[in-house]
Amino acid sequence: PDPKIRIFDLGRKKAKVDEFPLCGHMVSDEYEQLSSEALEAARICANKYMVKSCGE
Repeated sequence: PDPKIRIFDLGRKKAKVDEFPLCGHMVSDEYEQLSSEALEAARICANKYMVKSCGE
């Protein structure tokens, strides 16, 4: 079946490297499979945290 998450890359793709000096990665310490719902929830949570702390 098709993955439920269709967009993996977000944001301004043509922005220069100097505009966004940080990069965030989601890493699991366990050897396991993650559902698409869990990945989407983690992405939304991380996005909300970045908007609160850094602004849009």
